[in-house]
Amino acid sequence: MSRGLPLDDRDRAPWLVDLSHELTRQPAPVLACSALKRRYRDVLRSRAPMVFFAHLAGSGQTITKRLLARQHEFMSPDLLGSQLASLEPLGADEWGFTCDLGRKPEDLVDAILDAASSTVCPTDLMPGR
Repeated sequence: MSRGLPLDDRDRAPWLVDLSHELTRQPAPVLACSALKRRYRDVLRSRAPMVFFAHLAGSGQTITKRLLARQHEFMSPDLLGSQLASLEPLGADEWGFTCDLGRKPEDLVDAILDAASSTVCPTDLMPGR
């Protein structure tokens, strides 16, 4: 990515496995990553079946504006198109919440925390089911 090339599934695989391990190290960890595809989220769920996903959704224009406003050593705004092309929104059977990226960051955090605490995990994701 630092060379302006998008990651492919092979590039992401070891990183996703490492993140799945991180999800088991604490009682309620919070990780930020671009789990763009269902199969990426499946890897994360493989060790933490009750992981809650927050999908920050927005227009390409909103996302570009956010990217340009932050300092990042590896994610060029030029890669946004490949990210959006890879995106598979959360499925109805995935425990998560989609929220508008156009909101202020503190409002996003509040909305995500509220959704995580007030929605029920699908029973088929619960351990022992």
